[in-house]
Amino acid sequence: MVGTQFVASAAADGYTLLLADVPFTIVPAIYRDRAHYDIVRDFAPISLLGVAPIYLFVNSSFPAKSASDLARHAKAAPGTITVGSGGNGSLTHLMAELFMINTGTKVVHVPYKGGAGALADLAAGQINASFTSMATAYSLSKTDKIVPIALGSAQRNTDTPSVPTFKEQGISNMEADSWWGLLAPAGVNQQVRDTLIGAVSKVMQDPTMKARMAGVGVSAPANGGPATLQKVIEADSARWREVIRRADIKLD
Repeated sequence: MVGTQFVASAAADGYTLLLADVPFTIVPAIYRDRAHYDIVRDFAPISLLGVAPIYLFVNSSFPAKSASDLARHAKAAPGTITVGSGGNGSLTHLMAELFMINTGTKVVHVPYKGGAGALADLAAGQINASFTSMATAYSLSKTDKIVPIALGSAQRNTDTPSVPTFKEQGISNMEADSWWGLLAPAGVNQQVRDTLIGAVSKVMQDPTMKARMAGVGVSAPANGGPATLQKVIEADSARWREVIRRADIKLD
């Protein structure tokens, strides 16, 4: 929030930029009285840099082997299944809330100080499940300790073709991605903005860059221009604001 406010207030000369991710769209809905900036009005999108789908992982010994199985277990024994997250108000927390909303279930949210801690305890069997990206779960996903059982995308991912989507399992409205984007302060000169857009586009098309991103489960969008990033920001902002409202999430 501090860094975001700094960029929002910076000179719109193209020398101060913001590398944003999903919390950019979550924080204003949770900290309404402390986020003194508007994510649409105060920023000029430059480029959507990368996207990573969100997976639902379970401990390999957990009896539920699909998202629909997990929902059935949760309905049979409300408040007994534990779902870890990277912290209160994080994307992975909101995915758990979204799962409960869309399945009519009640699970126990266990917040950690970062996704790595949640995954470590998931692998150790201290919790039952966790939402995260493959980029975060990359190392542990290569072991037999955690298993992805659902994918939060419209279609299956070519990197994990055996993992079905939530929709395939009868659970709708679970499509969500982790993403990274570059923004400038609002009011940046169009010529400067175009220069930034062109430079970023050139870098993101580099085969070496694409290969390094793909190696950790992140893909560069086919068209990552300003309009694409703006659409992602607006859609995510609306989605998470509604989830926060329905789940009545309040943080100090």
